[in-house]
Amino acid sequence: MKGNIHLSDRIAARIVKRAVHGPQGQVRAGVETLSDRELQVLRLLGQGLGPSLIADRLAVSVKTVEAYCARIKEKLHLRDSTELLQEAIRWEHDHAV
Repeated sequence: MKGNIHLSDRIAARIVKRAVHGPQGQVRAGVETLSDRELQVLRLLGQGLGPSLIADRLAVSVKTVEAYCARIKEKLHLRDSTELLQEAIRWEHDHAV
């Protein structure tokens, strides 16, 4: 059909819903709200590094890394460190080069 993509209304609606609400159906704040440094911390968490290793890698204190983690949780509307780690792993998996 001339190289275009054609979707049924039902499939198009499902794709849009998943893009807006995420795979679990929750509205999620975008990672685009994170600063570059917060994104670095999220990526390193997703790679399995703990706060002290992240601090060493970024040449900052562990307290600074903890502050970044707190801001990431706030911006992404995550309840606790477990959700932060799950989101970091999911994000890193989806964006691994």
